[in-house]
Amino acid sequence: MNKFWRQLPGNAGLFCLSVALYVLAFPIGNFQGLPLLVFVALIPLFFWIQRIRWWEALPAGLVYGALVNGLGCYWLHNFAPPALFIGMFVAAIRFGPLFLLLRLTARRRFALPAAIFFWAATDIISSLWYLAYPYMTVPYALYESGTALFIASLGGVSLVSVAIVTVNAFFYLGLRAWRPPASQPAGASAAWPPASNLLGQWRSLGPLLAGLTASLLFLLPPVSPPAATDGQSPLLLADTTLPPSPGRVRVALLQPDNPHPQRDYRDYGLCFSNIRRLSEPLKDAQLDLLVWHETAVVPAISWYLRYRQPRELYEIVQAVDSYLSGWPAPVVLGNGWADPANSQRPTRQNVAVMYQNGGEAQRYAKMKLVPFSEHFPYARQFPALAVWLEEQFGHFWKAGVEYTIFDTGKIRFAAPVCFEDSFGQHFAAYGPVDSFVVLTQDSWAKADAMQLQHLSMSAFRAAESGRIVLRVANSGYTAGILPGGRIEHRLPPFEPDSLILDIATGYRQATVFMAVGKHFDKAVFIIGTLLLLLCCLPESRSKLDKNPSV
Repeated sequence: MNKFWRQLPGNAGLFCLSVALYVLAFPIGNFQGLPLLVFVALIPLFFWIQRIRWWEALPAGLVYGALVNGLGCYWLHNFAPPALFIGMFVAAIRFGPLFLLLRLTARRRFALPAAIFFWAATDIISSLWYLAYPYMTVPYALYESGTALFIASLGGVSLVSVAIVTVNAFFYLGLRAWRPPASQPAGASAAWPPASNLLGQWRSLGPLLAGLTASLLFLLPPVSPPAATDGQSPLLLADTTLPPSPGRVRVALLQPDNPHPQRDYRDYGLCFSNIRRLSEPLKDAQLDLLVWHETAVVPAISWYLRYRQPRELYEIVQAVDSYLSGWPAPVVLGNGWADPANSQRPTRQNVAVMYQNGGEAQRYAKMKLVPFSEHFPYARQFPALAVWLEEQFGHFWKAGVEYTIFDTGKIRFAAPVCFEDSFGQHFAAYGPVDSFVVLTQDSWAKADAMQLQHLSMSAFRAAESGRIVLRVANSGYTAGILPGGRIEHRLPPFEPDSLILDIATGYRQATVFMAVGKHFDKAVFIIGTLLLLLCCLPESRSKLDKNPSV
Protein backbone atom coordinates (compact mmCIF):
# COMPACT_ATOMS: atom_id res chain seq x y z
CA MET A 1 0.00 0.00 0.00
CA ASN A 2 2.88 2.37 0.73
CA LYS A 3 4.15 1.79 -2.79
CA PHE A 4 0.70 2.61 -4.16
CA TRP A 5 0.60 5.95 -2.34
CA ARG A 6 4.19 6.80 -3.29
CA GLN A 7 3.45 6.25 -6.97
CA LEU A 8 0.02 7.86 -6.91
CA PRO A 9 1.12 11.45 -7.79
CA GLY A 10 3.24 10.28 -10.72
CA ASN A 11 0.61 7.86 -11.96
CA ALA A 12 -2.13 10.47 -11.67
CA GLY A 13 0.03 12.97 -13.55
CA LEU A 14 0.64 10.57 -16.45
CA PHE A 15 -3.04 9.63 -16.55
CA CYS A 16 -4.28 13.24 -16.56
CA LEU A 17 -1.66 14.29 -19.11
CA SER A 18 -2.86 11.61 -21.51
CA VAL A 19 -6.48 12.70 -21.08
CA ALA A 20 -5.57 16.35 -21.68
CA LEU A 21 -3.51 15.65 -24.80
CA TYR A 22 -6.24 13.41 -26.19
CA VAL A 23 -9.04 15.93 -25.66
CA LEU A 24 -7.07 18.96 -26.88
CA ALA A 25 -6.52 17.28 -30.24
CA PHE A 26 -10.23 17.89 -30.99
CA PRO A 27 -12.30 21.06 -31.37
CA ILE A 28 -13.67 22.22 -28.01
CA GLY A 29 -15.64 25.42 -27.57
CA ASN A 30 -13.98 28.10 -29.70
CA PHE A 31 -10.71 26.14 -29.67
CA GLN A 32 -10.14 24.46 -33.03
CA GLY A 33 -8.00 21.67 -31.60
CA LEU A 34 -4.37 20.67 -32.18
CA PRO A 35 -4.71 17.50 -34.28
CA LEU A 36 -1.06 16.41 -34.04
CA LEU A 37 -1.52 15.86 -30.30
CA VAL A 38 -3.06 12.49 -31.14
CA PHE A 39 0.48 11.31 -31.94
CA VAL A 40 1.69 11.92 -28.38
CA ALA A 41 -1.52 11.52 -26.36
CA LEU A 42 -0.95 7.82 -25.68
CA ILE A 43 2.72 8.07 -24.66
CA PRO A 44 1.97 8.93 -21.01
CA LEU A 45 -0.58 6.13 -21.02
CA PHE A 46 1.99 3.55 -22.11
CA PHE A 47 4.30 4.58 -19.26
CA TRP A 48 1.38 4.62 -16.83
CA ILE A 49 0.33 1.08 -17.80
CA GLN A 50 3.74 -0.19 -16.70
CA ARG A 51 3.44 1.38 -13.26
CA ILE A 52 0.00 0.23 -12.12
CA ARG A 53 -1.33 -3.06 -10.78
CA TRP A 54 -3.66 -5.10 -12.92
CA TRP A 55 -6.72 -4.49 -10.76
CA GLU A 56 -6.35 -0.72 -11.19
CA ALA A 57 -6.64 -0.92 -14.98
CA LEU A 58 -10.37 -1.59 -15.37
CA PRO A 59 -11.68 1.25 -13.14
CA ALA A 60 -9.04 3.60 -14.53
CA GLY A 61 -10.16 2.75 -18.07
CA LEU A 62 -13.76 3.49 -17.15
CA VAL A 63 -12.71 6.89 -15.80
CA TYR A 64 -10.51 7.62 -18.84
CA GLY A 65 -13.32 6.92 -21.29
CA ALA A 66 -15.81 8.97 -19.29
CA LEU A 67 -13.43 11.94 -19.07
CA VAL A 68 -12.47 11.91 -22.75
CA ASN A 69 -16.08 11.75 -23.89
CA GLY A 70 -17.42 14.08 -21.21
CA LEU A 71 -14.87 16.79 -22.02
CA GLY A 72 -14.86 16.31 -25.78
CA CYS A 73 -18.63 15.89 -26.17
CA TYR A 74 -19.69 18.42 -23.52
CA TRP A 75 -22.28 19.73 -26.00
CA LEU A 76 -24.45 16.63 -25.43
CA HIS A 77 -25.67 18.44 -22.31
CA ASN A 78 -27.45 20.94 -24.57
CA PHE A 79 -29.55 18.16 -26.07
CA ALA A 80 -30.56 16.85 -22.66
CA PRO A 81 -28.45 16.57 -19.50
CA PRO A 82 -28.80 12.77 -19.36
CA ALA A 83 -27.35 12.52 -22.88
CA LEU A 84 -23.94 13.63 -21.65
CA PHE A 85 -23.86 10.97 -18.95
CA ILE A 86 -25.04 8.30 -21.38
CA GLY A 87 -22.24 9.29 -23.78
CA MET A 88 -19.73 9.08 -20.93
CA PHE A 89 -21.11 5.65 -19.96
CA VAL A 90 -20.82 4.31 -23.53
CA ALA A 91 -17.20 5.47 -23.78
CA ALA A 92 -16.38 4.16 -20.32
CA ILE A 93 -17.48 0.61 -21.04
CA ARG A 94 -15.36 0.70 -24.20
CA PHE A 95 -12.16 1.88 -22.53
CA GLY A 96 -12.45 -0.18 -19.34
CA PRO A 97 -11.86 -3.59 -20.97
CA LEU A 98 -9.23 -2.06 -23.27
CA PHE A 99 -7.14 -0.83 -20.35
CA LEU A 100 -7.46 -4.16 -18.56
CA LEU A 101 -6.27 -5.97 -21.69
CA LEU A 102 -3.36 -3.55 -22.09
CA ARG A 103 -2.27 -4.11 -18.51
CA LEU A 104 -2.57 -7.90 -18.56
CA THR A 105 -0.36 -8.09 -21.66
CA ALA A 106 1.94 -5.18 -20.81
CA ARG A 107 4.92 -7.30 -19.79
CA ARG A 108 4.50 -10.07 -22.31
CA ARG A 109 6.09 -10.68 -25.66
CA PHE A 110 4.64 -8.64 -28.53
CA ALA A 111 2.88 -6.38 -26.03
CA LEU A 112 3.42 -3.19 -27.99
CA PRO A 113 2.15 -4.41 -31.39
CA ALA A 114 -0.72 -6.03 -29.52
CA ALA A 115 -1.54 -2.68 -27.90
CA ILE A 116 -1.71 -1.05 -31.34
CA PHE A 117 -4.31 -3.51 -32.61
CA PHE A 118 -6.22 -3.62 -29.32
CA TRP A 119 -6.68 0.15 -29.54
CA ALA A 120 -7.69 0.03 -33.21
CA ALA A 121 -10.16 -2.76 -32.45
CA THR A 122 -11.68 -0.63 -29.70
CA ASP A 123 -12.14 2.24 -32.15
CA ILE A 124 -13.87 -0.17 -34.54
CA ILE A 125 -16.15 -1.40 -31.75
CA SER A 126 -17.26 2.21 -31.26
CA SER A 127 -18.98 1.88 -34.67
CA LEU A 128 -20.58 -1.52 -34.09
CA TRP A 129 -23.78 -2.86 -32.55
CA TYR A 130 -26.29 -1.01 -30.46
CA LEU A 131 -23.84 1.19 -28.53
CA ALA A 132 -22.17 2.53 -31.68
CA TYR A 133 -21.04 6.10 -31.03
CA PRO A 134 -17.69 6.86 -32.71
CA TYR A 135 -17.26 10.47 -31.62
CA MET A 136 -13.87 11.27 -30.04
CA THR A 137 -12.09 8.36 -31.69
CA VAL A 138 -8.57 9.42 -32.64
CA PRO A 139 -8.74 9.33 -36.49
CA TYR A 140 -11.36 12.08 -36.68
CA ALA A 141 -8.99 14.67 -35.22
CA LEU A 142 -7.08 14.45 -38.53
CA TYR A 143 -9.89 15.25 -40.97
CA GLU A 144 -7.81 18.03 -42.59
CA SER A 145 -4.73 15.84 -43.04
CA GLY A 146 -4.14 14.66 -46.58
CA THR A 147 -2.10 11.72 -45.29
CA ALA A 148 -4.85 10.56 -42.92
CA LEU A 149 -7.48 10.86 -45.65
CA PHE A 150 -5.28 8.91 -48.08
CA ILE A 151 -4.78 6.13 -45.52
CA ALA A 152 -8.55 6.05 -45.01
CA SER A 153 -9.01 5.57 -48.76
CA LEU A 154 -6.97 2.37 -48.38
CA GLY A 155 -8.33 0.79 -45.21
CA GLY A 156 -10.81 3.18 -43.65
CA VAL A 157 -10.52 4.97 -40.33
CA SER A 158 -9.44 1.75 -38.62
CA LEU A 159 -6.19 1.83 -40.63
CA VAL A 160 -5.77 5.46 -39.57
CA SER A 161 -6.14 4.30 -35.94
CA VAL A 162 -3.38 1.75 -36.46
CA ALA A 163 -1.12 4.46 -37.92
CA ILE A 164 -1.77 6.89 -35.05
CA VAL A 165 -1.13 4.37 -32.28
CA THR A 166 1.97 3.10 -34.11
CA VAL A 167 3.47 6.61 -34.11
CA ASN A 168 2.73 6.88 -30.37
CA ALA A 169 4.48 3.52 -29.92
CA PHE A 170 7.61 4.77 -31.73
CA PHE A 171 7.81 7.82 -29.50
CA TYR A 172 7.29 5.64 -26.43
CA LEU A 173 10.07 3.24 -27.46
CA GLY A 174 12.46 6.12 -28.04
CA LEU A 175 11.74 7.80 -24.73
CA ARG A 176 11.95 4.54 -22.81
CA ALA A 177 15.32 3.71 -24.33
CA TRP A 178 16.77 7.17 -23.69
CA ARG A 179 19.95 7.18 -21.67
CA PRO A 180 21.48 10.48 -20.55
CA PRO A 181 25.21 10.87 -21.32
CA ALA A 182 27.41 9.32 -18.64
CA SER A 183 29.25 11.80 -16.43
CA GLN A 184 32.98 12.11 -17.12
CA PRO A 185 35.66 12.17 -14.43
CA ALA A 186 37.37 15.51 -13.93
CA GLY A 187 40.07 16.06 -16.56
CA ALA A 188 38.92 13.15 -18.76
CA SER A 189 38.53 13.61 -22.50
CA ALA A 190 34.95 14.12 -23.66
CA ALA A 191 35.66 13.37 -27.32
CA TRP A 192 33.67 10.12 -27.47
CA PRO A 193 31.03 8.86 -25.09
CA PRO A 194 31.18 5.23 -24.04
CA ALA A 195 29.98 2.72 -26.63
CA SER A 196 27.08 1.71 -24.36
CA ASN A 197 25.83 5.30 -24.38
CA LEU A 198 26.11 5.50 -28.16
CA LEU A 199 24.06 2.33 -28.49
CA GLY A 200 21.48 3.54 -26.00
CA GLN A 201 21.14 6.89 -27.72
CA TRP A 202 20.73 5.21 -31.12
CA ARG A 203 18.04 2.93 -29.72
CA SER A 204 16.31 6.07 -28.53
CA LEU A 205 16.90 8.34 -31.51
CA GLY A 206 15.87 5.76 -34.12
CA PRO A 207 12.27 5.36 -32.90
CA LEU A 208 12.02 9.07 -32.04
CA LEU A 209 13.08 10.09 -35.53
CA ALA A 210 10.71 7.54 -37.07
CA GLY A 211 7.82 8.86 -34.98
CA LEU A 212 8.67 12.48 -35.73
CA THR A 213 8.96 11.86 -39.46
CA ALA A 214 5.69 9.95 -39.59
CA SER A 215 3.79 12.57 -37.59
CA LEU A 216 5.11 15.42 -39.77
CA LEU A 217 3.83 13.60 -42.86
CA PHE A 218 0.34 14.10 -41.49
CA LEU A 219 0.78 17.86 -41.95
CA LEU A 220 0.39 17.40 -45.70
CA PRO A 221 -2.90 18.94 -46.87
CA PRO A 222 -5.52 17.03 -48.85
CA VAL A 223 -4.83 16.95 -52.56
CA SER A 224 -7.35 17.89 -55.22
CA PRO A 225 -8.67 15.01 -57.30
CA PRO A 226 -8.23 14.89 -61.07
CA ALA A 227 -10.27 17.38 -63.07
CA ALA A 228 -13.65 16.47 -64.51
CA THR A 229 -14.09 15.92 -68.26
CA ASP A 230 -14.45 19.68 -68.81
CA GLY A 231 -11.00 20.27 -67.27
CA GLN A 232 -12.35 21.91 -64.11
CA SER A 233 -12.87 20.84 -60.53
CA PRO A 234 -15.71 18.35 -60.11
CA LEU A 235 -17.22 20.70 -57.50
CA LEU A 236 -17.68 24.33 -58.60
CA LEU A 237 -19.48 27.29 -57.08
CA ALA A 238 -22.36 28.00 -59.44
CA ASP A 239 -22.87 31.16 -61.46
CA THR A 240 -26.64 31.34 -61.24
CA THR A 241 -26.86 33.79 -64.15
CA LEU A 242 -25.79 30.96 -66.46
CA PRO A 243 -27.12 27.42 -66.84
CA PRO A 244 -24.90 24.57 -65.63
CA SER A 245 -22.35 23.37 -68.17
CA PRO A 246 -23.01 20.11 -70.04
CA GLY A 247 -22.14 17.14 -67.84
CA ARG A 248 -22.95 19.02 -64.63
CA VAL A 249 -25.96 19.35 -62.37
CA ARG A 250 -26.75 22.31 -60.15
CA VAL A 251 -27.56 21.60 -56.52
CA ALA A 252 -28.57 24.12 -53.85
CA LEU A 253 -27.95 23.30 -50.18
CA LEU A 254 -29.94 25.47 -47.77
CA GLN A 255 -28.79 26.43 -44.27
CA PRO A 256 -31.68 28.36 -42.65
CA ASP A 257 -30.20 28.44 -39.13
CA ASN A 258 -33.53 28.03 -37.39
CA PRO A 259 -32.59 28.78 -33.77
CA HIS A 260 -35.71 27.45 -32.10
CA PRO A 261 -36.39 23.80 -31.23
CA GLN A 262 -39.40 22.44 -33.08
CA ARG A 263 -41.95 21.45 -30.45
CA ASP A 264 -45.38 22.58 -31.70
CA TYR A 265 -47.18 23.94 -34.74
CA ARG A 266 -45.92 27.48 -34.13
CA ASP A 267 -42.30 26.28 -34.29
CA TYR A 268 -43.04 24.20 -37.38
CA GLY A 269 -44.61 27.18 -39.12
CA LEU A 270 -41.66 29.44 -38.27
CA CYS A 271 -39.15 26.89 -39.55
CA PHE A 272 -41.03 26.50 -42.82
CA SER A 273 -41.26 30.28 -43.27
CA ASN A 274 -37.51 30.65 -42.79
CA ILE A 275 -36.55 27.94 -45.21
CA ARG A 276 -39.10 29.09 -47.78
CA ARG A 277 -37.58 32.57 -47.58
CA LEU A 278 -34.20 31.09 -48.56
CA SER A 279 -35.74 28.94 -51.29
CA GLU A 280 -37.75 31.58 -53.12
CA PRO A 281 -34.82 33.47 -54.74
CA LEU A 282 -33.53 30.17 -56.13
CA LYS A 283 -36.52 29.45 -58.36
CA ASP A 284 -34.74 31.19 -61.21
CA ALA A 285 -31.28 29.70 -60.45
CA GLN A 286 -31.80 26.86 -62.97
CA LEU A 287 -31.43 24.21 -60.28
CA ASP A 288 -31.49 20.47 -60.84
CA LEU A 289 -31.92 19.71 -57.12
CA LEU A 290 -32.83 21.67 -53.98
CA VAL A 291 -31.96 20.16 -50.58
CA TRP A 292 -33.35 21.03 -47.14
CA HIS A 293 -31.86 19.73 -43.90
CA GLU A 294 -32.85 16.79 -41.65
CA THR A 295 -36.37 17.16 -40.14
CA ALA A 296 -36.80 20.46 -41.96
CA VAL A 297 -40.48 19.51 -41.68
CA VAL A 298 -41.20 17.50 -38.55
CA PRO A 299 -44.90 16.54 -38.96
CA ALA A 300 -45.41 13.48 -41.15
CA ILE A 301 -46.58 15.03 -44.41
CA SER A 302 -48.37 12.03 -45.95
CA TRP A 303 -50.11 11.12 -42.68
CA TYR A 304 -51.50 14.59 -41.93
CA LEU A 305 -52.60 15.07 -45.52
CA ARG A 306 -54.80 12.02 -45.08
CA TYR A 307 -56.24 12.55 -41.58
CA ARG A 308 -56.20 16.38 -41.44
CA GLN A 309 -56.14 16.52 -37.65
CA PRO A 310 -55.26 18.52 -35.63
CA ARG A 311 -56.19 21.40 -37.87
CA GLU A 312 -53.17 23.59 -37.06
CA LEU A 313 -50.71 20.87 -38.09
CA TYR A 314 -52.68 19.96 -41.19
CA GLU A 315 -52.63 23.54 -42.44
CA ILE A 316 -48.83 23.71 -42.10
CA VAL A 317 -48.33 20.35 -43.81
CA GLN A 318 -50.75 21.26 -46.59
CA ALA A 319 -48.81 24.49 -47.22
CA VAL A 320 -45.52 22.56 -47.30
CA ASP A 321 -46.89 19.95 -49.70
CA SER A 322 -48.35 22.58 -52.00
CA TYR A 323 -45.08 24.53 -52.05
CA LEU A 324 -42.91 21.48 -52.75
CA SER A 325 -45.26 20.09 -55.39
CA GLY A 326 -45.05 23.35 -57.31
CA TRP A 327 -41.29 23.70 -57.19
CA PRO A 328 -39.61 23.73 -60.64
CA ALA A 329 -36.95 21.16 -59.65
CA PRO A 330 -36.77 18.05 -57.44
CA VAL A 331 -36.56 18.82 -53.71
CA VAL A 332 -35.10 16.57 -51.03
CA LEU A 333 -35.94 17.28 -47.41
CA GLY A 334 -35.90 15.66 -44.00
CA ASN A 335 -39.29 14.71 -42.61
CA GLY A 336 -40.85 12.62 -39.87
CA TRP A 337 -42.84 9.76 -41.35
CA ALA A 338 -45.85 7.79 -40.14
CA ASP A 339 -47.74 5.10 -41.98
CA PRO A 340 -50.84 6.74 -43.57
CA ALA A 341 -52.61 3.38 -43.49
CA ASN A 342 -52.82 3.50 -39.68
CA SER A 343 -54.71 6.28 -37.97
CA GLN A 344 -52.86 5.70 -34.69
CA ARG A 345 -49.43 6.64 -36.13
CA PRO A 346 -47.67 3.60 -34.57
CA THR A 347 -44.71 3.81 -36.96
CA ARG A 348 -42.40 6.76 -36.79
CA GLN A 349 -39.32 7.12 -38.96
CA ASN A 350 -36.76 9.80 -39.70
CA VAL A 351 -36.77 10.02 -43.48
CA ALA A 352 -35.37 11.85 -46.48
CA VAL A 353 -38.15 12.51 -48.98
CA MET A 354 -37.79 13.59 -52.61
CA TYR A 355 -40.55 15.62 -54.23
CA GLN A 356 -40.58 15.51 -58.00
CA ASN A 357 -43.18 16.15 -60.69
CA GLY A 358 -45.81 17.40 -58.27
CA GLY A 359 -45.57 14.91 -55.42
CA GLU A 360 -43.52 12.52 -53.32
CA ALA A 361 -41.38 10.37 -55.62
CA GLN A 362 -38.96 8.51 -53.32
CA ARG A 363 -38.31 8.07 -49.62
CA TYR A 364 -35.41 6.78 -47.53
CA ALA A 365 -35.74 5.90 -43.84
CA LYS A 366 -32.74 6.40 -41.56
CA MET A 367 -31.16 3.02 -40.77
CA LYS A 368 -28.47 3.92 -38.21
CA LEU A 369 -30.14 5.35 -35.13
CA VAL A 370 -28.52 7.07 -32.16
CA PRO A 371 -28.51 4.71 -29.14
CA PHE A 372 -30.84 5.56 -26.27
CA SER A 373 -32.12 8.84 -27.74
CA GLU A 374 -33.54 7.48 -31.04
CA HIS A 375 -34.05 3.83 -30.28
CA PHE A 376 -33.89 1.35 -27.42
CA PRO A 377 -34.32 -2.30 -28.46
CA TYR A 378 -34.65 -3.57 -24.88
CA ALA A 379 -37.94 -1.88 -24.02
CA ARG A 380 -39.61 -5.20 -23.14
CA GLN A 381 -36.83 -6.17 -20.75
CA PHE A 382 -36.56 -2.68 -19.19
CA PRO A 383 -39.93 -0.95 -19.65
CA ALA A 384 -39.38 1.67 -16.95
CA LEU A 385 -36.04 2.69 -18.52
CA ALA A 386 -37.66 2.91 -21.95
CA VAL A 387 -40.37 5.22 -20.61
CA TRP A 388 -37.77 7.40 -18.89
CA LEU A 389 -35.68 7.65 -22.08
CA GLU A 390 -38.69 8.77 -24.11
CA GLU A 391 -39.51 11.36 -21.46
CA GLN A 392 -35.99 12.73 -21.74
CA PHE A 393 -35.37 12.55 -25.50
CA GLY A 394 -38.77 12.22 -27.19
CA HIS A 395 -40.27 9.25 -28.99
CA PHE A 396 -38.12 6.54 -30.52
CA TRP A 397 -37.69 6.10 -34.25
CA LYS A 398 -38.06 2.86 -36.17
CA ALA A 399 -34.98 1.99 -38.22
CA GLY A 400 -35.24 1.73 -41.98
CA VAL A 401 -34.21 -1.45 -43.77
CA GLU A 402 -33.56 -0.44 -47.39
CA TYR A 403 -30.62 1.36 -49.02
CA THR A 404 -32.49 3.79 -51.25
CA ILE A 405 -30.80 5.44 -54.22
CA PHE A 406 -32.51 8.63 -55.36
CA ASP A 407 -32.62 9.25 -59.10
CA THR A 408 -33.74 12.58 -60.54
CA GLY A 409 -32.95 11.54 -64.10
CA LYS A 410 -29.81 13.70 -64.01
CA ILE A 411 -28.08 12.53 -60.85
CA ARG A 412 -28.13 9.37 -58.72
CA PHE A 413 -27.37 9.91 -55.06
CA ALA A 414 -27.85 8.44 -51.61
CA ALA A 415 -29.13 10.59 -48.75
CA PRO A 416 -27.79 9.34 -45.40
CA VAL A 417 -29.37 11.13 -42.46
CA CYS A 418 -27.28 12.83 -39.75
CA PHE A 419 -25.63 10.20 -37.53
CA GLU A 420 -25.24 7.83 -40.49
CA ASP A 421 -22.18 9.64 -41.84
CA SER A 422 -20.32 8.25 -38.80
CA PHE A 423 -20.12 4.82 -40.45
CA GLY A 424 -17.86 4.02 -43.38
CA GLN A 425 -19.35 0.56 -43.77
CA HIS A 426 -22.81 2.08 -44.14
CA PHE A 427 -21.67 4.28 -47.03
CA ALA A 428 -19.87 1.35 -48.63
CA ALA A 429 -23.10 -0.67 -48.66
CA TYR A 430 -24.74 1.64 -51.21
CA GLY A 431 -24.62 0.82 -54.88
CA PRO A 432 -23.08 2.91 -57.66
CA VAL A 433 -24.08 6.47 -56.78
CA ASP A 434 -22.77 9.74 -58.17
CA SER A 435 -22.62 11.38 -54.75
CA PHE A 436 -23.83 11.32 -51.17
CA VAL A 437 -26.11 14.05 -49.82
CA VAL A 438 -26.03 14.07 -46.02
CA LEU A 439 -29.00 15.71 -44.29
CA THR A 440 -28.28 16.76 -40.73
CA GLN A 441 -29.56 18.95 -37.92
CA ASP A 442 -26.94 19.86 -35.32
CA SER A 443 -28.31 23.17 -34.05
CA TRP A 444 -29.42 21.53 -30.80
CA ALA A 445 -25.76 21.31 -29.72
CA LYS A 446 -25.33 25.11 -29.87
CA ALA A 447 -21.62 24.45 -30.39
CA ASP A 448 -19.35 25.02 -33.36
CA ALA A 449 -17.07 22.30 -31.97
CA MET A 450 -19.78 19.68 -32.34
CA GLN A 451 -20.47 20.71 -35.92
CA LEU A 452 -16.78 20.50 -36.78
CA GLN A 453 -16.54 17.03 -35.23
CA HIS A 454 -19.53 15.96 -37.30
CA LEU A 455 -18.08 17.52 -40.47
CA SER A 456 -14.88 15.52 -39.95
CA MET A 457 -16.83 12.29 -40.37
CA SER A 458 -18.22 13.34 -43.74
CA ALA A 459 -14.68 14.16 -44.88
CA PHE A 460 -13.53 10.62 -44.11
CA ARG A 461 -16.58 9.15 -45.85
CA ALA A 462 -15.65 11.07 -49.01
CA ALA A 463 -12.08 9.74 -48.78
CA GLU A 464 -13.20 6.15 -48.26
CA SER A 465 -15.91 6.09 -50.92
CA GLY A 466 -14.20 8.22 -53.58
CA ARG A 467 -17.49 10.11 -54.03
CA ILE A 468 -18.50 13.74 -53.71
CA VAL A 469 -20.21 14.28 -50.36
CA LEU A 470 -22.62 17.17 -49.93
CA ARG A 471 -23.78 18.19 -46.46
CA VAL A 472 -26.84 20.26 -45.76
CA ALA A 473 -27.31 21.34 -42.15
CA ASN A 474 -29.68 23.65 -40.33
CA SER A 475 -26.94 25.66 -38.60
CA GLY A 476 -23.70 24.20 -40.02
CA TYR A 477 -21.64 22.87 -41.49
CA THR A 478 -23.23 22.94 -44.92
CA ALA A 479 -20.41 21.93 -47.26
CA GLY A 480 -19.24 20.38 -50.50
CA ILE A 481 -16.50 17.75 -50.07
CA LEU A 482 -14.41 16.39 -52.92
CA PRO A 483 -13.61 12.71 -53.45
CA GLY A 484 -10.50 12.22 -51.34
CA GLY A 485 -11.94 14.19 -48.42
CA ARG A 486 -10.90 17.76 -49.17
CA ILE A 487 -13.56 20.21 -47.94
CA GLU A 488 -13.80 22.45 -51.00
CA HIS A 489 -16.69 24.76 -50.06
CA ARG A 490 -18.54 25.40 -46.82
CA LEU A 491 -20.83 28.02 -45.34
CA PRO A 492 -20.04 29.84 -42.11
CA PRO A 493 -21.88 28.27 -39.16
CA PHE A 494 -24.92 29.86 -37.50
CA GLU A 495 -25.69 32.09 -40.50
CA PRO A 496 -28.65 31.60 -42.87
CA ASP A 497 -27.36 31.12 -46.40
CA SER A 498 -27.39 28.81 -49.40
CA LEU A 499 -24.52 26.95 -51.07
CA ILE A 500 -25.10 26.46 -54.81
CA LEU A 501 -22.76 24.04 -56.54
CA ASP A 502 -22.31 22.73 -60.07
CA ILE A 503 -21.34 19.06 -59.77
CA ALA A 504 -19.77 16.86 -62.41
CA THR A 505 -22.18 13.99 -62.97
CA GLY A 506 -20.83 10.46 -62.79
CA TYR A 507 -17.58 11.67 -61.22
CA ARG A 508 -16.05 9.17 -58.83
CA GLN A 509 -12.66 7.82 -57.83
CA ALA A 510 -11.92 4.15 -57.35
CA THR A 511 -10.55 3.51 -53.86
CA VAL A 512 -8.90 0.49 -52.31
CA PHE A 513 -11.34 0.83 -49.41
CA MET A 514 -14.39 0.27 -51.62
CA ALA A 515 -12.73 -2.71 -53.32
CA VAL A 516 -11.16 -4.59 -50.40
CA GLY A 517 -10.21 -2.10 -47.67
CA LYS A 518 -13.68 -2.15 -46.14
CA HIS A 519 -12.73 -5.61 -44.83
CA PHE A 520 -9.71 -4.26 -42.96
CA ASP A 521 -11.80 -4.11 -39.78
CA LYS A 522 -11.91 -7.91 -39.79
CA ALA A 523 -8.15 -8.05 -40.27
CA VAL A 524 -7.66 -5.85 -37.20
CA PHE A 525 -9.64 -8.26 -35.03
CA ILE A 526 -7.83 -11.29 -36.46
CA ILE A 527 -4.36 -9.76 -35.99
CA GLY A 528 -5.29 -8.52 -32.51
CA THR A 529 -6.48 -12.00 -31.52
CA LEU A 530 -3.30 -13.65 -32.81
CA LEU A 531 -1.15 -11.15 -30.92
CA LEU A 532 -3.17 -11.79 -27.77
CA LEU A 533 -2.51 -15.50 -28.12
CA LEU A 534 1.20 -14.82 -28.59
CA CYS A 535 1.16 -12.70 -25.44
CA CYS A 536 -0.35 -15.64 -23.58
CA LEU A 537 2.41 -18.08 -24.54
CA PRO A 538 4.75 -19.04 -21.70
CA GLU A 539 7.99 -17.10 -21.42
CA SER A 540 11.19 -18.61 -22.82
CA ARG A 541 14.74 -17.52 -23.38
CA SER A 542 14.31 -17.09 -27.12
CA LYS A 543 15.06 -13.86 -28.87
CA LEU A 544 11.34 -13.35 -29.35
CA ASP A 545 11.09 -12.52 -25.65
CA LYS A 546 13.29 -9.51 -26.21
CA ASN A 547 10.50 -7.75 -28.05
CA PRO A 548 9.71 -4.67 -25.95
CA SER A 549 6.69 -4.70 -23.73
CA VAL A 550 4.45 -1.72 -23.24
